[in-house]
This record gives sequence, C-alpha cells and structure tokens, in this order.
Amino acid sequence: MNFFSIQSLIIICLFIPFSIPLFRKYCKIIPFFQIMIIFIFLFLVFKNQHLLPLKATFGGWDNFRGVEIFFDFNSLLFIASANIVFFSVLLYSLSLKRDWKYYFLINLLLTNLICLFVANDLFNVYVTLELLSLLSYLLISFQMKTRQIWASLKYMLLGAIGFSFLLLGIALIYNQTGTLNYSVLKTYDNISNLPLILIFTALLIKSGVFLFSMWLPSAHSEAEATISAILSAIIVKAGLFHILRLGNIVNSEFINNYLLTVGIISAVAGAYFAIKQKDLKLILAFSTMSQTGFVLEGWKDFGAYYAFSHSLFKSLLFLSAGYYASLFKSRNITGKKETVPLILYLSLWVGFLSISGIPLFAGSFYKHEIMVHCNVTGHIALVAATLGSVFSISRIIFNLKPSKKIFMHISKDLSLIFLCCVSVIFGFSTGIDHLNIKEIAEPLIITLFGFLLYTFLKPVVKLQYPYKIFKLTNVMTIYIFIIGLLATMTYFVF
Repeated sequence: MNFFSIQSLIIICLFIPFSIPLFRKYCKIIPFFQIMIIFIFLFLVFKNQHLLPLKATFGGWDNFRGVEIFFDFNSLLFIASANIVFFSVLLYSLSLKRDWKYYFLINLLLTNLICLFVANDLFNVYVTLELLSLLSYLLISFQMKTRQIWASLKYMLLGAIGFSFLLLGIALIYNQTGTLNYSVLKTYDNISNLPLILIFTALLIKSGVFLFSMWLPSAHSEAEATISAILSAIIVKAGLFHILRLGNIVNSEFINNYLLTVGIISAVAGAYFAIKQKDLKLILAFSTMSQTGFVLEGWKDFGAYYAFSHSLFKSLLFLSAGYYASLFKSRNITGKKETVPLILYLSLWVGFLSISGIPLFAGSFYKHEIMVHCNVTGHIALVAATLGSVFSISRIIFNLKPSKKIFMHISKDLSLIFLCCVSVIFGFSTGIDHLNIKEIAEPLIITLFGFLLYTFLKPVVKLQYPYKIFKLTNVMTIYIFIIGLLATMTYFVF
C-alpha cells in the first residue's frame, strides 16, 4: 500500500460517477463496480494494518501548504461503513423505479465521502462538506414532494449558518498558525479557543446532535427510505469523523468538556423526543440524535467503533421502515398488530437488539465501554437514553407480528438480510472475547426495565412532535444564542 494506491482509488472513484450519464442503460450496475473496487482496497488495507497511517501530499508541496491525504484506521472504519450502507441501499433500490440521475447522485455522494474521510486539512474538509451538503439537499428533495423540498431548504439554511462558522474559524486558525493541515496543527499548543469553538460548532451542526442539528428530524423523516438510511447512517458521521480527528489533534480541555456536555444533552433529548412519536421514521430520526450523543461521549476511545456500529443497525432500521411504509402506505404506528414478512420482522428485531446494547449484536461492546468509562453524570444520562431507545423502538416491534411468508420483494429482502448478517457478525466478533457477567447482565436489565416502562407508561405518554422547538426562526435564534454564549465564555471564563 502506497501513495499511488490511494491516489488511484480517489481518481477512479471520481471518474466512475461521471460515466453514468454516458452509459445510462447500465446506471444500476456501475455503482456496484465502484463499491467492489473500494471493498478490495479496504480488504488490502485491513490485511496490512501495520502500514497505517497512509499519507500523501499532492502537487509536490509539503504538508504545511499542500493538500494531504491521511488514511488511518478511523478512515478505514468510516469508509467501510459507508461502503456497506451504500451497497445495501443500491441493492434495496433495485426494486424501485429510479432513473440514472438518482444513481449518479448516490455514486457521487459515496465518492465525496471517501475524499472527506481522508481529508487532512481544514480547507478540504470545508470543500468536501459543502459538496456533501449539496448532494444531500438534492437527494432529500429528489421526489419533488412539497414536504421534502421544505425539509431540504431547512437543511440548506441551517447548514449555511454552520458553514459560515466553519469558514470564520478556518480564517482565524490560518491567521494564527499560517497552516490548515491537521498534522502541522498538532504541533501547536497555543491555538485560541474561539476559532476552535467556531469549527467544532459547525461540525456539530452537521453531526445530528440536539440544539445544533435541528434540521435532522424533518430531513430524515421526509426523505425517501434509502436516502433516510444514508443520512442517518453516514451523512451525520461526516461531521463526527472530523470531530474525532480534530479533537484528538488540538487536545483542548475546553473542547473536551464542550463535546461531552453536548453529547449528554443530545443522548437524553433525542431519546425523550423519540418516545413521544408515532411516526416510525420520526422515532428513528430522534433515535439518531440520541445515538450521536453516545459517539461524542466516547469520542476519545470507542466513539469511532460505535459510529461504525450505528451505521449498520440504523441503516437496517431505516430501510425496514421504508419497507413497512411501502406495505401499509403509512409511517404511523397504529397501536394494533400488523402482519409483516418474516424477513422484515427479524430485521427490526436485530436493529432493536443492537440499539439496546444486547451482547453479541452490533455496537454492544463499544456502547458498554463508553458507558463504563464516562463520569457518573454521563453514565446516568446514557442509561436514561438507552431506556428511552428501548421504550421508543418497543412501540414499533411490539405492534408487529411475522407472517408465514418469508420473502416479498427479493431485492429489499436481500438488502435487509445482508445488513442483519453484517450486524450480527460484527457484534459477535467484537463482543465474544469480552463477555462477562456484568457485560451480559447490565444491558439485559436495562432492556427489561425499558420493556416494563413501555408496558406501564405507554398509555399515559402524550404523542406529539415538538414543532415550536424545531421551527426555523426559533432554531436560528437558538444558534445565535449558543454561539454568543460560547464566544463570551471563551473570552471571560476560559
């Protein structure tokens, strides 16, 4: 593995999407070709981990001013999760009527994510995030439904605020250090907190956390199922990836406390709002808001691994939700038991057991480690958030029953089977060596208690969407207040 292999991968991945308009007849096949190439590359890297990190600088420049590629184990994890999710989405999409433009945008989005997950300087992070957002806007409103267009516009407006913060922070960093390269910035120990606050706030807006990513519920719930799966499983990881990478570089106690506080708030608030929804996709959207809180709580140690796990089971749940909606022409949980194909029923259970942290399912070990290694306040908050997740997803799975019919739509079924298998295999392989009484008993007790809460409190929980909090004008006011408060604290407290 060397510079040329990474460079070649990026060039090939940039070329393939633009071949789709030229060979429209093969628009469904071409993306699978790109995914196969990426899988081969990732397999070779995984077998040669001792060579990591892989680095390269384009154009003959040094990394102080040049465009540097930096491929470490986190890059491997995030690109692998993107590849798995996109493969599942494309397989699921074979049953849908989509023209070449859909596949072009999907393929270009995957390429952009690869560039984002190897970017090692702030300017190219900005460029790739901008393109990522543009493609997301187009895909959210792809079906041209009124609610989708509005959700896309809301995402665009709030994202623009985040990018303004990001650009301002980048300018201040460059003024202070003369470089934007992560590797060089690591050598500076006196970077002021204000530009860091601006940059991390912008990344948090892209990361799906409460109070910052107030575009998330409408975007994730209104987009078509395949796009929702990508948004929840991968797009929110774009910001989280660079929070993890940059956070370890700047090594600021203030930033550390900032991220942990936001993580606690997001974990609890997302779980609370998920409990109060009857729309299946809104339950999952707010659940994503909660799960990103877990990633932030473990950002120093296990956050990247839990982000990978979340990509698996959340894409499984969103694709299952799309399957459910196509069967019943509604996303609402009615309260009476609906009969669904066995594959869909099992997929929802695998997703539920994974998000609940049950041992040997995706993310269970890393979720346990995150909860164990945080402080008392964080531990209590994450236990409460897990209870909320169990409560909210119980509203889905306990209102369904399996039919004798195993398969209904082959491509959809195969997509769900693939994600189920990957989730179970990953959970088993990472958790089997760490099983002990505590790691088995704690998640089982929390899950059982969540079941009991659902059973007894379900009739008294008032179901409602918090329109006022997520209203665009109110959200913009919240953003202004947050950044003003943080800037004030930077100058007068820290």
